Formats: sequence, C-alpha cells, structure tokens
Amino acid sequence: MQNEVFDGLMNQIQKIKGDIDAMQEKLLQRCVEAAAPDGMIKVKINGNQIVQEITLDPQLLSPAKQATLQSLLIATINEALHKTRQMVQSELYGLAQSTDLSDLLGR
Repeated sequence: MQNEVFDGLMNQIQKIKGDIDAMQEKLLQRCVEAAAPDGMIKVKINGNQIVQEITLDPQLLSPAKQATLQSLLIATINEALHKTRQMVQSELYGLAQSTDLSDLLGR
C-alpha cells in the first residue's frame, strides 16, 4: 500500500515537472510588448523576461532629449516586465488548474 502511494506520488511529481518544463518552453516563444504613452518607445520582452526588441522614434535620438529617452526607456521596460509577470502568473494558474492532485490527497 505504501509503495503504491509513493509510486503514485512520484508519477504525479514527474508529470508536474514535465508540465512546468513545457510551460517554460512555451513562455520562451511568447512575447509581450509595452509602449510609452506617446508611442515613441516600444519594448518587446519574452516570457523569460529577456528584452527581444526596442523600437525608438527617431525624434528621441538627439542629445537634448537624452534625459527624456532614459526615463521613457525605464518606464517602458518596467511596463513590459510587469506584463511578462502577469503572463507567467496566468500560465502557472492554468497549470495548477490542470494538475489533478486529488489522488495524492486521497480523494
């Protein structure tokens, strides 16, 4: 009886690990994009929070606009990172919903 419970637990753990590995691979393929309110900067980040692309409006490339560019980049990248955290949270919630732990809980 104990061996059966242990085997069931190990099988469930292996399934969860496989699901997590698949989710991580899926997140590598997905990207989110954030833009500054005026649309002059766009940042694309993947689900592992790695910046994939930054698009700048040519008007921002003058030396006189350096401080503006820096603050817009920071705000836009932080918004994109916030979106990736939301995406990961949504994926984890879906994974948790699809994982049946009732066998482990004796239900």
